[in-house]
Amino acid sequence: MMRALLLLLLATLGSACSILNTPSEPWVRDADVDMADGGDADTGDMDMGVDADMADALDMADMMDMADMMDGAPAVELCNNGVDDNGDDLVDCRDPDCSSSVTCCDATGEATVENFDPSETLSFMVNDAPRAVDCTPLSCEDESCEQDCIAFDGAGGPHSLVRRLCWPLAQGARFEFFLQSEDVDAENDYAALVLSTRDSPPSSRRLVAELAISLYGDGRLVVSRGSEELQEIGTAALAEVAVELRLAPAVDERGEQRLNATVLYDDGAGQRTLVEDLPTIFLDELLTDCLGAGQGRPGLHHGLEGVGRVRARWDVRARALACTNPSVFEEPPDDPVSANGAGGTESLAWNASFSEGGIIDPELVFDGATPEDSAWSIFGSASAVEREQEWIRPNFPWNIAASRSPSDWRLWQAQPRDTPLISAVVPSWEPSAVELDDERFRLVFRQADGLYETNYVLAEQRVESITRLFSASDEGCDAVRQPSVHVETGLQTVFYLCDEGAGSSLRMFARTGIDSGHLTLLSTGDLASVAPVAVLDEDALIDVVDGGTRRAVRLWLLVEGRGGERSLVLFSGEYAIAGGAPTLGEVRNLELVPYPIAPLAFDSDLVGTDARLEGFSVAEAGSPQRLRFLFGVARLLTPGGRRYEYVPMDQLWGQL
Repeated sequence: MMRALLLLLLATLGSACSILNTPSEPWVRDADVDMADGGDADTGDMDMGVDADMADALDMADMMDMADMMDGAPAVELCNNGVDDNGDDLVDCRDPDCSSSVTCCDATGEATVENFDPSETLSFMVNDAPRAVDCTPLSCEDESCEQDCIAFDGAGGPHSLVRRLCWPLAQGARFEFFLQSEDVDAENDYAALVLSTRDSPPSSRRLVAELAISLYGDGRLVVSRGSEELQEIGTAALAEVAVELRLAPAVDERGEQRLNATVLYDDGAGQRTLVEDLPTIFLDELLTDCLGAGQGRPGLHHGLEGVGRVRARWDVRARALACTNPSVFEEPPDDPVSANGAGGTESLAWNASFSEGGIIDPELVFDGATPEDSAWSIFGSASAVEREQEWIRPNFPWNIAASRSPSDWRLWQAQPRDTPLISAVVPSWEPSAVELDDERFRLVFRQADGLYETNYVLAEQRVESITRLFSASDEGCDAVRQPSVHVETGLQTVFYLCDEGAGSSLRMFARTGIDSGHLTLLSTGDLASVAPVAVLDEDALIDVVDGGTRRAVRLWLLVEGRGGERSLVLFSGEYAIAGGAPTLGEVRNLELVPYPIAPLAFDSDLVGTDARLEGFSVAEAGSPQRLRFLFGVARLLTPGGRRYEYVPMDQLWGQL
């Protein structure tokens, strides 16, 4: 009630003015700023309609926070305090709200230490001759402490040394570097780490800085973009400082994807925070065509720049991060696969007698011992009849086929060699599979009247007896489709879509050793809000976390909008386990919440404008943080026709 009264008060006061409050972002995208020329934002003439004192007193964000606090429901999830701050039953990095926090990023691999040596002109662009010098930390008087530094004290300037290759940033990054001032009175002298779209400055001026962290001669440490200072420490007479910059992908209040910056510094008194989760670079400003970015991982050049009597140590440590930002996909170094290698893609080695009409419904299973293994199995729907006839021919003859790649994605072996795994004598399609042990897979798939299951015996390349799991009519559905099966000790769950009239709902079937039941996770209304036309496919991952006391669920949907566009959306949730095998009652506590980036990506972003996304599968490559998607694609050919293929694409995650 208190929140409603406060919001009513805000609405009444706001009706007398056109703008109560400008956005609180440190810089806004649509400002008229020429960053290359160091221009300032042109804010124009704004008639605020209310005096400054009233605007300060009635700050909208503050009033909203006050209303939330009075209702006992804080709006913001703090990502490192072990508390569910916003009341959605998701704590810290488990909450999608924390996708914008570097707290929820994991490092990938070892840090790369690069020596910014002015003599290495093949690796670095040298601008206006910075020079290598010896320097000694002020805290050490022993010559053994001498280190290699870059000095920027020559005539002219600014001087800079920029890495020619890009460093990937889209999934997050960390930089560690050291700056030192020789003169605390030289307020215009500086040294900086700069992230830039260019490896050389325009007309011998400062680099075009998408982001810069600078130490000035008068002791200020400043975070800036272009000519705009975003954050600084006041004149604290810093003489030398070790700096750590962390970047993580985020979504700002306008729904745009950006990199949030956290800057830590240590001046000898211990590491402290200069700024945390500050929205900075827009992801679409990253370079995708510069050397080093590659593989679907856009980035920027990074370099050292300065003028006067402030130096930078020449060893800069850079590390890639994996942040919980599932809107970023990488193209893996593996090729698309098709039934018979059509169009130059790799072949699944399926016999043309049952697959030459086309393939659909990819299902990907990783069954390697470690993430470094390349052991994969692919299941899919295939037909000898041209797929264009699917919509006019009843009981379209879908087979289910399988291939295995025991060591190399490019070497597929059909399972079995010359026949489908499940023949079209009874049309069967939309397979989902999970590995039970080294010898068997559980397979759930669709037939005309419902969902069916069987076990596939790997060594014998055959399926065991097929049984019906449940029928569509049993659950009040016109059809049940696109199953996603998951098995753990004592529990089998199957997510599926239930078509009901003009809409669909997402449901889950759960079966323990003594009980079974169905649960509606997303109603037809829920799905209509994200899929105005149709939900085409779904897949899910369930991970055992927190020592087995919790199950984390990630569920993706392929949806179609009113304009015919297709896209991926993501939901997540969890449920707690008291101990041992999950019970049906515990599973029923699962609630799915939408991820704040919606959609994650459009099909044109994923597979190009000449292709149509028809289905997908997602599997963990030996770790919950390493995912591989396999997209079912119909690609248009010139002058006519289509090629059907499965396109792999990788994704890195942070903590669950």
